[in-house]
Amino acid sequence: MDKPAVVFGDVHGDLVALQRLVALVREQYGDVDIYSVGDLVDRGPDSRGVLDFCIREGIQGILGNHELWLLDVALRGRMTDGVYSGIMGGLATIKSYGLSRGDPDRVGPALKAAMPESHRQYIENLPEFRQIQVGKQVYWLIHAGLSNDGVAGAIHSGLPVDTDEDLLWAALQTAPDLFFWLPTKVREPRSLYRFRSGAVQILGHVPVPNAVNEQHYIAIDTGCGTCPPWTLTAVVLKPDGDREFVRVSGSRLR
Repeated sequence: MDKPAVVFGDVHGDLVALQRLVALVREQYGDVDIYSVGDLVDRGPDSRGVLDFCIREGIQGILGNHELWLLDVALRGRMTDGVYSGIMGGLATIKSYGLSRGDPDRVGPALKAAMPESHRQYIENLPEFRQIQVGKQVYWLIHAGLSNDGVAGAIHSGLPVDTDEDLLWAALQTAPDLFFWLPTKVREPRSLYRFRSGAVQILGHVPVPNAVNEQHYIAIDTGCGTCPPWTLTAVVLKPDGDREFVRVSGSRLR
């Protein structure tokens, strides 16, 4: 890819922030490809609107842990009580589709029926991780990041680990929680795996006050829809290897 690419952090239902960010990066950088590191939904006021916007604007992405329950709904109409927990914030997503809290065995099928086909297809087509290349640099989008612990388990699994992609699939199969759920120590560079190929991983999942910009990883969840500083951050990846960061206030701050 000979033009910049833009990757943004966790949105969590904050459509206003996402609209503002996309408008800003297109104003500054033109026709760029835009990617999400997952967690588009839950907690914030308009998860349905966020999915509509991503589909309309051609935004690509990966699964976050907050998409996993919605994927289960989209495929099987199945959800659990855990969706209603404060930490998940799934009730906000359910309300954005015009439904209210109720028995998960009933709300799951109702939500599946309420979801437009385009939303179902979008969620179903999100991969667990994604590779992008800008100039000569390869980046892996991994929602919670690939930790050294995850790599150790993958190597001892006996599964092929000859390439970056092999290693990612092995880690996903042996320790899926490390991919989606368990917090990573994003401000401790030694805790996140350094790809021997020189690829850089880009992750969200763990809110940080400011984007973390290390040589081998970039962390860009700055609390949009979740916690202070309530901002949405994107990294602009340039063909010469440079990185720039764009940050907008979440709707909670306006």
